[in-house]
This record gives sequence, C-alpha cells and structure tokens, in this order.
Amino acid sequence: IGRVARIKQQPLLRSPHCVTTVMGVPSMLDVLSDEMLGLDAQSVRYVCSGGETLSNNLLARLFRTFPRARIFNFYGPTEASIDATYWECKSPTESNRIPIGVPIPNVRVVLLDESDDPVPVGMVGEICIGGIAVARGYRNQPDESRNLFRPDIFSKADNEQRLYHTGDLGRYRHDGAIEYLGRLDDQLKVRGFRIEPGEIESVVESHPDVRQAVVVQDRPESLR
Repeated sequence: IGRVARIKQQPLLRSPHCVTTVMGVPSMLDVLSDEMLGLDAQSVRYVCSGGETLSNNLLARLFRTFPRARIFNFYGPTEASIDATYWECKSPTESNRIPIGVPIPNVRVVLLDESDDPVPVGMVGEICIGGIAVARGYRNQPDESRNLFRPDIFSKADNEQRLYHTGDLGRYRHDGAIEYLGRLDDQLKVRGFRIEPGEIESVVESHPDVRQAVVVQDRPESLR
C-alpha cells in the first residue's frame, strides 16, 4: 500500500525523468503523446503499444514525443496470456500497415485457411496461437471452448497441446512478419476492450420504438 501511495504522489507527467517504460493501447498513447508535448521525455527507453491497431500517424507522433525510445507493437488475446507477437518499429513510416510481428518465445503462431491448412506468404488466413501460453478454455462454456481451443495438430510436444483460433485475420510478409487484417466476424476493439455489436443491437432493438439498430465504430481522426 505504501508503495502504491508513493507512486501516486509522483504522477507521470510531473516526473517524466523517472519513467523508462510506457505501455498502453493506442487510444491511451494518443492522449499521452499530446500531454507530453513540450516535456522532457528523454528518460523513456521503451514504448509498447497493443490491444488496438497502431496507425502510422500515431507512430510518427510517438517517435517525436519519445525521441530516445524503442517503440514496439504487440499483439495477443487474453486467451493466449495477452502478448503473443511483437514487432519493433524502426521508423515513423514503418509501412502501409504496421505488422504485429513474430511470435514471442514459447509461443507458436500459424495462419490457417477454412480447411485448417497453413496459408502461404501473402495469402489471408485466421491467426491461430499455440504454445504454453494458451489457456485451457472458457470456464463453464464447453461448446465454445471446444470450438475455439482445438487440438494442436502442428505440435510435436504431446496430444494435450491446444491451438486457439482467434477469429483475427492476417497474412505473412516476405520477411516472416505477420500483418493484422481484421476480423472474421464483426467484433470491435474499443480502447483494448472487445465489443460485440450484435449484443448492443439486440438490446437497443428490444425497445418498442426501435425497428432496427446498427452499431458501428467511429475512431478519432488521429488514430486512423
């Protein structure tokens, strides 16, 4: 408790010289980069983004705000103990689409087509995660667990290894890095949280004065 109290007495923006690592979703980093303008951020060595798509616009601002930092883009769902892949961004204009990179140690990522066969470089496939970080399934949801946590036929370890089907789409670049391309379904990510539009639409349409509802995501201009 005492340690937490001391941290609260030294806010990030009032003591930037104490901070070496900054990690958050792009929505938070977007606000933070604005707040840090004009402040000394020379002590920051690592900036880690994850949970949402990192745009080139925001990446360029992060390079300006944290001139001495190494900037990483992370990807991974809760079902795989959060981070599963990483990519170090080398320049403010990384590419048209910033990759989510390559698997971290002890994690395996494969891209599969509709027949659960691996896709070649450049082709779109579902991002599936294996390795020791993958969860056993969803508590009290056997059907969904069976559908998404399938036996890992690519594992040589043992028959109990699972391969988590994320529902995310991606493709391999020629350098081996993976690019994130969106979802198989209409699930959205807002500030790192999963949002199911269908659930919201169902609740809104339960009102007697609503005939039909459609939920869409409106992103701030700076994050596009």
